[in-house]
Amino acid sequence: MRYKRPITKKENEVSLGNFPEVSLQQARKQRDEFLALLAENIDPLEYRKEQELAEIRKAENTFKIICSKWFNDVYPSKASNPDTIAKNWQRLEKHVLPFIGDLPLADIKPRILLELYQKIGAGNTLDKLHRLIKSTMDYGIKLGVIEFHNCNIAKDDFITPIAKNHPSIMPYELPKLIDLMNNAYTAHRIEPNTFYAFNLSLLTGLRQGEVTKLEWRFIDNELLIVPSYVLKQTRKLKEQPRDHIIPLSTQAKRLLETIKQINGTSAFIFAKVRNRTAPMSRESVTKALKEILQGTDLQGRQNAHGLRSIFRTYLTQIGVDVVVAELALAHLSTGKGKIQAIYDRYEYLDERKQALQQWGDYCEQCGMITG
Repeated sequence: MRYKRPITKKENEVSLGNFPEVSLQQARKQRDEFLALLAENIDPLEYRKEQELAEIRKAENTFKIICSKWFNDVYPSKASNPDTIAKNWQRLEKHVLPFIGDLPLADIKPRILLELYQKIGAGNTLDKLHRLIKSTMDYGIKLGVIEFHNCNIAKDDFITPIAKNHPSIMPYELPKLIDLMNNAYTAHRIEPNTFYAFNLSLLTGLRQGEVTKLEWRFIDNELLIVPSYVLKQTRKLKEQPRDHIIPLSTQAKRLLETIKQINGTSAFIFAKVRNRTAPMSRESVTKALKEILQGTDLQGRQNAHGLRSIFRTYLTQIGVDVVVAELALAHLSTGKGKIQAIYDRYEYLDERKQALQQWGDYCEQCGMITG
């Protein structure tokens, strides 16, 4: 098809295709489209090139490609814990990328996400995945890949179930739990590392991810100083790093001496059995409790994280001040008022030492083995 270019008025030619690949009817339709473009002073050849270039860009800007860029360029500044980043990428690989990974970002609409979300189902996993998808789409806007998106409406009808607290027994039931763990240990059903990690978790109130990353160099006389980077990485802690100081009870000190006889040559208090340069798995105590409590009246009523709840409940029962109790758990919301928390930097170490010693004495009375 011959035509004059809208601006220069020079003659030009654009192909309508070759017969028989392109039928006469198709060629006439394309000609009419080109004539309509010329009527609006748009060069059909330039328009075709722009459309082809847009298709190439769409193919280069798939969800997976933009998501990968966001994970590498932006996400590390929002989630400083490498484990969190790795787990979220695994979630995407399992639930999202097989379905929309190869789609151009511009083609991802609420209808497509709705189908995907129906397969995943309402819950914590969907909440996390939706936030990752939305962040990827937002990043696409910032990169100029898309102009806007309205993907938020895809999740409107998915109500997240109310989160359940970690199962935890009451302090008066602790003797039975400790007895079950002691019996499992003496019967060689669990490794010494797992048994001692369970006991130290109870005595210190630390999370499993924190206990398993402890190093011998964190011990300073009668204090266990857990560096900020080992603690659960909340936004506040990342912005204002703060070590967690634990005054060691006599039971905790005795337990650490016992552990040192096994793992003293490693940097880690709980080193892997077959690799002394790495810490044991954070799931060890969780798996042990699940197996040991099965078939007992404590089955389903206690997990590893819930050990912190027994500790915290006991402190309340003996009348420990809420600020002291919250600091003992390394909670940044300590019960102080907002203004008080800004100006009052008192660590309550003496009060925490007394509370932890009372707790250690109770654990020992319940039958805990520390030596």
